[in-house]
Amino acid sequence: MTKSFHLEEKGVRLSKKDLNALTLLFKYRWMASVSNWKEKGLKQCQWLVSCPNENNEWIEIRDASLHNAIKRILRKVYDKEIPL
Repeated sequence: MTKSFHLEEKGVRLSKKDLNALTLLFKYRWMASVSNWKEKGLKQCQWLVSCPNENNEWIEIRDASLHNAIKRILRKVYDKEIPL
């Protein structure tokens, strides 16, 4: 007996702002982690961005917008605004 199943796309679409922010994140930080999750019934997903700070302690930021999360974590690491 074989089971058949249907693959369904469950990804997210990244905007140009998101892609530019990702490029910038890895330009400034040597290592980072980006993940997301979506609760049932909600339109947006939540983003979790983490990276080491200047003391190599891991910090993380959660936001509904990927580019905002990256902007906030870079501000937290460097104590100044990094333009996206």
